[in-house]
Parts: sequence; C-alpha cells; structure tokens
Amino acid sequence: MHSSPIRTARQLTTWLPTALCAAALVVSSASTSAAQEARGAGPDARTPAAGTLRVGVGATWTRSSETYNPDGKLRPLGARFSSDTLGPGLFRFLVPVESMARTLTGTTDFRASLGGATVQDRHTFETTPFTLEYGITSRFALSAVVPLVTTASRVDVRLQTLGGEATIGFNPSHLSAYAVAQYRELLVDFDSAAGSLSRRLTTCAAQPASSGCATVNANATAAQSLIAQSTAFANAFASLYGGRNGAKGALFVPLAASAAQAAINARIAGFRAQFAAFGAYAIGAIGTIGAPAQITASAFQTILTDSAYGIRAQPLGTVVRRGMGDVDLSAQFTWHDSYGRSSGTGPTTTRSWWRSTVIGTFRKGTGTAALADALIPLGTGDHQDDLEARSITDFGIGTRASLTAVVRYTVQASASTTLRIADSPSAPFPEAFRSATVTRDPGDEIAFALYPRLNLSEAMSIAGHYGYRSKGADAYSGTVTGTDGSGVVVTADARALDDGSAAREHRFGAIIAYSTVGAWQRGRARWPVEISIAHFQTTAGSNGMIPKLAHDEVQFRWYWRPFGRITGRITEQVTGRGAGH
Repeated sequence: MHSSPIRTARQLTTWLPTALCAAALVVSSASTSAAQEARGAGPDARTPAAGTLRVGVGATWTRSSETYNPDGKLRPLGARFSSDTLGPGLFRFLVPVESMARTLTGTTDFRASLGGATVQDRHTFETTPFTLEYGITSRFALSAVVPLVTTASRVDVRLQTLGGEATIGFNPSHLSAYAVAQYRELLVDFDSAAGSLSRRLTTCAAQPASSGCATVNANATAAQSLIAQSTAFANAFASLYGGRNGAKGALFVPLAASAAQAAINARIAGFRAQFAAFGAYAIGAIGTIGAPAQITASAFQTILTDSAYGIRAQPLGTVVRRGMGDVDLSAQFTWHDSYGRSSGTGPTTTRSWWRSTVIGTFRKGTGTAALADALIPLGTGDHQDDLEARSITDFGIGTRASLTAVVRYTVQASASTTLRIADSPSAPFPEAFRSATVTRDPGDEIAFALYPRLNLSEAMSIAGHYGYRSKGADAYSGTVTGTDGSGVVVTADARALDDGSAAREHRFGAIIAYSTVGAWQRGRARWPVEISIAHFQTTAGSNGMIPKLAHDEVQFRWYWRPFGRITGRITEQVTGRGAGH
C-alpha cells in the first residue's frame, strides 16, 4: 500500500463537503419547470433497467506533446532526447574517445560531442471501446468494456549545426582502407624516428667525436624524453585513429576541421621538428587526419540501433501500434435512490433527491506491453491486472439540474516485465546490457471528479467536468550487471526508476449529450439511443512526469431488451419514478 493516495484521501475529505455545498447552491438556483429525469451528459449513478441491455460504442482521441515535471513546469515531450551536447554523459562509448583525444591534444578541456539534437515527440492514443451493460435487476447490473487501441508516437529528430557544434565524427578508418594505410604510414614514421634517435644516442655515447654527436650528447636527457613522449603519442594515436597492424581504432575521432585536430596536427609537426633537430629520421608530411564531417540524422539513428555502439534499441522515430487494450469487467449496485420520491415542484426539501451506486471493476491486462528495446515505451495497455472500486453519487434539486460526484480507488497489481534499467527515468539512451526482467509494483491511484449537469430539454443536456488524480510512486525491484561502453562494470538497480513515477493531476472539461430514449418511449422516435461528446484536458500536474493530455470522446449507446420489447422497466429507466429509482 502506497502512502500518497491515503494522504490525498484525507485531503479530499476536508474540502469535499464544502465543494458539494457550493454545488448544491448552483443546482438549487436552476429552473425546474421541465418534468424530466435529471439524466444526461456525463456519468451518473443509474443502472440499466432490469432485463435491458445497453450497447455502447465510442471513439476517443487523446493527444500529448508536453509533460509536467515534478515541479509542475511544462516541457516538450521530446526534451528528454534533446541536448546541445551528445557526449559521454549520454553515450558512454565516447568516454575513451574523449580521454584519448585529451592525451593527443595535450589539453584537459576537450569535450567529445557528436553535436546537438532537437527531438520533437507527439503521442496520440485512439481508442474504440465496445461496451455491454446488462441490468440484472433494477439496482444491479454487469458490464464489460473491450477497447481496440491505436497508439502512436510521431517523432522528428534534427541534429543542430549551430549552438551545438560537433567536435567528433565517424573515424575514416572504419569507412576506408586508405585511411588505415595513411595512419599506418604515420605510425611507421614515428617508430622509425624513435628507433633512429635511440640508435644515435647509443652511437654517440660510444663515439662522441662522430658528426653531430656533440648536440646529441649535450641534450641526451631531452632526446630520451622525446623518444618516450613520441612513443606515448604514437600509441595513443593508434588507439584512437587505428593504423597499427591493420586496426581501425575507435569509432569516433575529432573532426578534421576542429580545433582539437589542429592541436593534434601541431603536435605531430612539433615531433617532426624535434627529431630533425637531433639529426634523426624525419617524420614525413601528413595528409588530412580526422573525421570529414559531422554525423547526419541517419547516422545518429545507426548509433542507436547498431550493436557496435552498445545501445541496440529501436530507432528514435515514428511508431504506431495497434491491438486490444485492457478489458474491464464490472458489477454495479445502486444502494440508494430517492429520486422517485422527490417532487417536481414545491419547496426545496421535497424536490431534493440523491442517488448512489458502487462499482467494482476487474481490469484484465490484455493490452500489449511496450517493447523492452523501445526508447519511447509504447503499448496498448498496462499489461497487468488492476482492481478498482468506484462510488458514483448524484445530487439534485428538482429535475433540471444535478451534480454527480465520482470517487475512484485503483489497486494495481505487481507484475514482472522486461525493460532496461536506466540510471534514472530521464536517461534517454540506456545500453542494451541493462535489459532485465524486473518486478514493477505500480502505485495505487485515487481520483475524484465532479460533473455539474444542466438538462436543457428532455433530449439535450450539458455538463462540466473537474477531475483530480493522485498516484503513488511505483516500486521497482531487480538488478543487472554488465560492462558499459567505457569499459566500466556497472550494476544497475531498478529502484532508480521509482523517481518521477508518482503523479498529481488536475483536469477540466465539458460534455454535451443528446438522447431519444424518452421520445422513443412515447412513440416519437424510432430508436432509443444516446449520443455524447466530451472534451477535457490536463490543466496542471506535479509530483512526477505527467503528460499534458487533450482528450476528445464521442460515445453512442443503444438500449435493447433481448428477451422482449423494452416495456415496463424502460419506463422506469426514462422517468426514474419506479421503485428502483
């Protein structure tokens, strides 16, 4: 049991009575001249009449391109993947590249960077829910909801050329045999120069009168130092660029036109001059060294997907997944209904009524889970079972206006899942070795919603919507050990994923509904149907990473009595004056 929803429940109990009293004043001020049931837009506490099957089909569209940070501030959904510096902090295989480049340049401030990236991401969730509700009695009903889901993540990746300049690119040795031969020739020159000077030191020590030996013997210590420094430089060059024994070196090297490569070229020229000053074998002229250009967006995707770089993930691009979502099986019981005993006219005390129902739901995780190697998790459901309890209570004064309050508590069962254990939920590119089967215990949820409703006529009604949701933090468990791209052995602990998994969210919206059920009962409509259109959006979020949602919904419901014409009880369903209502 997670503590966050419990604290939220206590907070709700402090201001819920005040909210309901204020809403009751709004309801009491509405006209009650129309003799009709206070039924319309939004959910309410009524069940289908006994023997009545309510068949529903709908379409929902939910979009999100921004997310709320734990501090409540908005940021683009793709910001996690956007950076001015695609360096060792994001790609561990660049750590040795940066280290070797610093050795070769002789500086400590070189920063290895593939450039900057700007990623835009927009999520859409399209659902077609099929609903069956059957009234067992006038107060008890069973229902099932089977959704067909299409989820999509539309991603645009652009590499920056200004403001996030690259310092490294692909090593030509991995692309061209000519580059390997060029670097091998340079390394042979370094080896020859060092060997030549070493032999000259030996000769001059034995024959100091030989030509040129006076200079060598006078600077023997400097000559020994030159040999050591040039050998270390050549070894570092071979490790980074390749060329020795046909090796191709690191995957990335400084750009040919970069300041770092200019510094390396200057050091090569310096070694050439120093060896020449001792009369040793001279290092020959060098051609173009370094990466010819910054990586492209296509090459960036290769880094994410090719096993050579250690990430081995799905491309960071548009993905669409379709399938069945999580199935809901529910039982509903209306335990109180005073609407039938209220009057349409008279004092407030005789016109006041309220109705309340409780609903228990088992949600089967039939939806498909997100792929373990997907950088943007995208599935068609939670892929785990939930238990949910709801209370729906209607308050009304007369027949024109009412208020519905919904309280929901969801217990989410723990389940095993395969994912990559990143150092934090915001780490954008976790390496493949971090994949492991972990246990996820999602935080429980408590939610509260208000629907103030006004019936404009027998057929038309409108409702407002305010919703609040609080979710406790998830609890992950599991570890995996492996070697990262820098060669360091790492033990990744799934508990790092707990951060940012809690949520507090506020939503506002509106609903409009049209019903022919009453007119059908009087023979003025051909079919007993209800149609509703709803829109809501997230207006605030905190305590976790919360998508800012814009949600639209169209719902169609048709009443049918499979074992006979809708009579008797359907009258109760429309008028609400029967014993059950």
